[in-house]
Amino acid sequence: AVPTPSPVEALLPALEYLGRDACGPGTECGACQGDCDGDDGCAGGLVCHQRDRGDDSPVPGCRSGGPGDIPGADYCHDPSGGGGDGGGPRPTSLPTSGMPV
Repeated sequence: AVPTPSPVEALLPALEYLGRDACGPGTECGACQGDCDGDDGCAGGLVCHQRDRGDDSPVPGCRSGGPGDIPGADYCHDPSGGGGDGGGPRPTSLPTSGMPV
């Protein structure tokens, strides 16, 4: 059975595999896209999360699993811990709607 993602993880962008070594200088990939071989394959401010052959460990800021999560593939991600769009509100552990600002 495939585990159900947590509510916070479900909001993260899915991993997108564009092909082996698809990300590089001149063809930089966005957040949660791969396969990159180094930070120079990732768009401004993103870094390449390296995984060993067969490794399916989570990529920070990206949703694990799905057809784009290829074990051993390397994906660009935001090292500041932001979501795939590099901005927007961060998830909180408590509800925030209706609270005074």
